[in-house]
Amino acid sequence: MSWNIRGINKAGRTSNIRNPIKNYDVGMCFLLETKMLVSLAGRWPKRLGFYSSFVINEIDGKSHIMLLWNPNICIVDIINVHDQAITAEVSRPSTGVSFIITGVYGRNSTAEREVLWDYLQNIKLSIVRSWLMLGDFNAILDWLNELGGRNAISPDSESFAKMLVDCALVDLGSSRGWFSWSNSSSRSRCIRE
Repeated sequence: MSWNIRGINKAGRTSNIRNPIKNYDVGMCFLLETKMLVSLAGRWPKRLGFYSSFVINEIDGKSHIMLLWNPNICIVDIINVHDQAITAEVSRPSTGVSFIITGVYGRNSTAEREVLWDYLQNIKLSIVRSWLMLGDFNAILDWLNELGGRNAISPDSESFAKMLVDCALVDLGSSRGWFSWSNSSSRSRCIRE
């Protein structure tokens, strides 16, 4: 599971996160854009039933990407870290299944995302088994993936698409609705991607 929660300390946010994790028996998840102070990040995951975590920090001391897991359900070995991604090997002893997973939170600037695309293409060279990549790339493939706003593709849509092809990845889409992000504005100014 991957979730851009856009600030974990907002009122009611903990129960909004805890309920689906409990209901779907999630053994591992990436929380993106948590904006949580690093000093609090070590204690907070236990509230959700996760007893192990790895955090990428923002410059301002707030967490950027949190990888949380329950070691009773899965074994996670961090194999590579980038300021916009965490890559890990995950195995489930109960099933014998193992795979590589990368959780991504792409920066807002095109130039910084280009660095991320290069990183992902380079890491692909060392991956020889099943690879799952999920997260918030802050990029769209084409204008059909956006409702509202300019209805134009982002400047780096072509390089995003090239990275997916070069990494032999397929967009699986969203499991809960077509659009996975909204600016939460009023109806006339609402943008969904």
